[in-house]
Amino acid sequence: MFRVHDVLCYPLGLGRQTSSRMPITDLDQARLVRLLVKDLHATIGARHDFLAQNNAVRLRLFIDDVESYVQRVVDDTQQDIHDEFIDTVWPQCPRHSHPLWFRDGSWWCETDQKLVAHLGELESNHIA
Repeated sequence: MFRVHDVLCYPLGLGRQTSSRMPITDLDQARLVRLLVKDLHATIGARHDFLAQNNAVRLRLFIDDVESYVQRVVDDTQQDIHDEFIDTVWPQCPRHSHPLWFRDGSWWCETDQKLVAHLGELESNHIA
């Protein structure tokens, strides 16, 4: 099973155990922002990187486990994009006209209950 912590923090399987609560590291933050920005660039362009970065910095102060941190940063970034009317269905499901939702380290179509892409792997919609 895909585990957010392993992919974002230690892709070679090296590092701390996921069951322990430890402060979010600079590496955790940098990798999360890099992957989320990659999805932003593929779908809505490069003008909104600051949303991911700001959320990552702000939430790092309050969350001490990587999985919760990743979920909140992605959720808050998606909510900002919707609330500021940048794109009210970001990221849009490739099969339907609704947003994809992020869970378990991936973007999911809730209608079909199908995994669409892992974080950082959304395909370009040719609008960006």
